[in-house]
Amino acid sequence: MPPLPDMGIESTMYGPISIDHIHRDPNKDLIVYLVVVPSAGGRHRVRKNDHWKLIWQIVDTPGRTVGRILHIVRELGYNHLTNWGPLTKNLGDMTRDSEWFRVAEMTLAQRKALEEIAKAEEVMEPDGEWNCQDWVVSVLEKAVQGELLTEEEVKWAIERAQGV
Repeated sequence: MPPLPDMGIESTMYGPISIDHIHRDPNKDLIVYLVVVPSAGGRHRVRKNDHWKLIWQIVDTPGRTVGRILHIVRELGYNHLTNWGPLTKNLGDMTRDSEWFRVAEMTLAQRKALEEIAKAEEVMEPDGEWNCQDWVVSVLEKAVQGELLTEEEVKWAIERAQGV
């Protein structure tokens, strides 16, 4: 299955809003999480349909949680996934309904290197099988190859996210 050109970004798309100009990634160690947003279906959900993303919180105060997010998304009106690169977002209700699995505590330099891996990670053409979970696993595997993470850290987080 070949990758999409330009990370799936088309000229007719509007890019997402990021608030990284307001909230910068701080120069301190932060925990990076593999976050699972459950798909519909409650107890009968199909875990392969869950949305996976990598997040670290850069602001966590009462009433305001802001995080740096690495993920791919399906934009409304497009039949494929898109990699917009790292985004800074208000996490809002995402923290309530999602499952968070610790990957590792990382320095700012390590997180920047992880962002570079994610920015370069291609998005595949739709085939009904490959999805955001495969993309996250590939990013994490490349982070292990680049010695940013250990195999044990990645294996632990992925197994928990898969519900193993």
